[in-house]
Formats: sequence, C-alpha cells, structure tokens
Amino acid sequence: MNSAWRNPVLFAALVLLGGMYVLAFVFFRAESHDFIAMRQNHAALERAARRTIEAPATLKLVAGSADAMLLGNGWYEASPHGTWSSMRDSWIALGLRPADTGVAVTLNAIAFVARHHKRVVISADVDGNLLGKWLRDQGNSAEALAFCIPPQLARKGNPLLHLQVEPIASPLQANAGPDSRRLGLLLSSIDLHAGCERKSQQ
Repeated sequence: MNSAWRNPVLFAALVLLGGMYVLAFVFFRAESHDFIAMRQNHAALERAARRTIEAPATLKLVAGSADAMLLGNGWYEASPHGTWSSMRDSWIALGLRPADTGVAVTLNAIAFVARHHKRVVISADVDGNLLGKWLRDQGNSAEALAFCIPPQLARKGNPLLHLQVEPIASPLQANAGPDSRRLGLLLSSIDLHAGCERKSQQ
C-alpha cells in the first residue's frame, strides 16, 4: 500500500486539500452565475430606460415583439405563445416612468404543472419588497398573477421585477412530454395600469 495512505496526517491533508478545491469550484460557479445575472439584468434596465413606458400599457413577451428586450436573466428565447422562464429566478425590467401613484401589474402567464409536478409557488418582488405570492396547481395554472407596485417603489421608475418559481422541472422529468428544458412560467404579456392598492390575488 502507498505510504501516503498509511500516514494519517498526510491523508488528512490530502482530504482537506480536495475539499478546498471543491469549495473553490462551487464558489466560482456561484459567483460566475451571479455576474452573468447582474450583467444581463443591467443590460435589460438600460434597454428599458431608452423606451420609457407609461401606464396604461400592455407589454407583449412573444417572438417578434420589441417588448421581449425587457427580459433580463432567467428566460428562454421568446416563442409565438410567450416566453418561458428557465430557472428558479428570473427578472424583467418594466421601464416605467417615475410616478407618484402605485402601478397595478397583471402577469398573463401559465405555470408549468403536471401530474407528477403538481404545484409550484410563485413570488414577485422589487428590490426585495415582496409584492405577491401565489400557489399554482393543475386547477389554476393559467390564472393571471396580479399585484401592486406601491408609490414608494413606483417613484424610482424603471423597476426591475424579480420572479421566483419553486420548484421548477422539465416535462421530461415530470413524464409530461419530451421537452428536457426546465420550465417555470410561460409569460405572454404584462398589463400595467396606474393606481392601485397593495394587495395580491392568491
């Protein structure tokens, strides 16, 4: 047997070194993902700032629509039916003009659920301020997600909307089809209206 493995101190040092390499790799991947997300979200905010939106308005998140450029990190390429979120966290730059009143937001979206992926929890926030949280299952997966961006956030203008879907799965994993992509929400459009109270539909 190799003498290195007979020496407990050397063996422990090798295990520690291996563990440090694993931790460094995990940290590097996490930091790389965060950097990519920040860069894509920043680019979306810059694009949104060049075309300020004033409520009422409807944003179309389908293939060929100029509004698709508002999508930040966490989305697949837009299709004729809408755009699927591709991971647990996704972002949209709304491009709203600063306003002294709240903005009512309705996400016209379908959550991916199936017989073996029965329910998901969806939340929406801006700058860490929770705006709505919903449970979606096979009975209500196509219900719109409605919430209010309050005046204190609307005054800043161009909010970056953060959506979270937990858990997400692929149709292949859920025995619901051959698509191997992990799917969260299929977002087709966003309705924006001036004036609202801070409440959400469950």
